[in-house]
Amino acid sequence: MMLTRTTELAFGISITILSFLGGFLGTKLAIYLGRKFNILDKPDERKVHREPIPRTGGIGIISGVLLSVLIAILIYPGEYRDVSLSLLWVISSSFALGLLDDIYDLKPIFKLLGQIVIGSVAWFLGLRVEFLTNYFPWLSGKFIFLSPFFSFSFTILWFVAIMNAMNLIDGLDGLLAGVSVIIGLAMSYISFSLGREFVGFITLSLVGASLGFLTHNFYPAKVFLGDSGSLQLGALLAAVSILGPLKTFTLFSITPVILIFAIPLGDTTLAIIRRLLRRKPIFSADKEHIHHQLLRIGFNQVQAVLILYLVAIIFSIIGVFVGVKFK
Repeated sequence: MMLTRTTELAFGISITILSFLGGFLGTKLAIYLGRKFNILDKPDERKVHREPIPRTGGIGIISGVLLSVLIAILIYPGEYRDVSLSLLWVISSSFALGLLDDIYDLKPIFKLLGQIVIGSVAWFLGLRVEFLTNYFPWLSGKFIFLSPFFSFSFTILWFVAIMNAMNLIDGLDGLLAGVSVIIGLAMSYISFSLGREFVGFITLSLVGASLGFLTHNFYPAKVFLGDSGSLQLGALLAAVSILGPLKTFTLFSITPVILIFAIPLGDTTLAIIRRLLRRKPIFSADKEHIHHQLLRIGFNQVQAVLILYLVAIIFSIIGVFVGVKFK
């Protein structure tokens, strides 16, 4: 289904506003439920807050995203039927896995297995990485088309990497939600420029929901995303990146995605290297992430978050330029 530019703009604005309202009101509900059922993030030596705070923010995100996604599905009923089913699976399953962890503090191995299941089912529903950019095209062509086995493996790896990367940077008030807004705007712009309007609308719903949540989460936060929020944002961003830039035949398809995700992927890579060098489990927690280092050298929470916003914006602009310039 093709929309005119005017209709596309109006629908994009409408879906962002709708998801913002859903995220704003859903987060109010999340705060109430978190306190009522004692689903609280309690301070410890690794965390920077000093009092228990509800960690049920995923309710706000899914409240903002789900309705907008369903509306987008109605606009594109047949063309994106299989994609819609996979997106609904990704949103609901990542929320459920995260909520279980928020309530029961799952062991890392169970969280990892849950993420693998999410990626596996998404692949079987048709949401998959089927080729990679070949940066040495003179050897075997511009693209490396993956066999079903490698497509399955890489898709799972991508979901697990992005979900954990987003989860790991959720350490300061407003950081993950704000970075998700920046990444989402960049991804939606590239998706629209590539003619993948459906993906652009889905990403705008994530942007609106994150902004609605952010009104309650910026310093001093009244609520945290919790794993129900961070895993959900990570899974949905992993999904739309597969449906958008990674699904388009362009020599630089994976480059803009890596640039846009520079903050979470870079922080995760450094964390893995740091823990391997110290012979610690890669899933062990520490207080040496990028945002912790900024606090350590003297910046306060708001300053550290704004610095990381700026870095995310710079990398996203570069990523958008590369993605659009070489589409």
